[in-house]
Amino acid sequence: MISKYNSADYWSKIIEKNKTYKGKIFLEEPITEKTVYIHTIVFNKESGLENVWAPIPNLKMLLGYIQYCFLPVAYQKWFDGREGNISKTHFKEVKQIVKEMSRKKSEYREELKNIKRDIDEMKKLWDMPIEKLPRALKHFCREFNKTWIGDSNEFIYIKILVTPSELLDFINYTQSMVSSDTMEEMIGISQDELQDICENAANDPDKADKLKKVLSVDLVEMV
Repeated sequence: MISKYNSADYWSKIIEKNKTYKGKIFLEEPITEKTVYIHTIVFNKESGLENVWAPIPNLKMLLGYIQYCFLPVAYQKWFDGREGNISKTHFKEVKQIVKEMSRKKSEYREELKNIKRDIDEMKKLWDMPIEKLPRALKHFCREFNKTWIGDSNEFIYIKILVTPSELLDFINYTQSMVSSDTMEEMIGISQDELQDICENAANDPDKADKLKKVLSVDLVEMV
């Protein structure tokens, strides 16, 4: 069965409707036991840093978001950084970005090879049993981050978090890396309250709304 999320057209319509590829597109979705989380960073010296935290309703939707939203934006920003541009064009699919890079194939030989490998690996994940998908996606992210670590001019990073405890641990880790201030000093929520929000968001709409704010506002501003 072909997933509706495995479609560039599906995601391009969502991006067009919301005018963004960022976490805003998921804010109207409920947080449930199936919700997973993503953190991405895309940086180049021309346009700066884009930092996304988002709850995503399920693993298949996460897979589609990575392949059809995050990767095209990440590759385009990388290309823009190398070219010294700030892209003002509409959202592009990977095949369009590859076409542009291919015009300077000698300069982007390594990037073109890496993009092909990334997309080939993503395509394989669609046929994987759902219970094996979290581990496979985490492996993809680790290899992706090694490939696109870049330098002070540009880099790309992606992290997926499958459970509330993984999310909480990673938020705590991120906070400890960026500041010596307490969690409450940084985002206005105590450590105990944050734990309660993460653990119970799937069963409490008020806590779900608080978690969405933490992800879409507080953590974006913190990093």
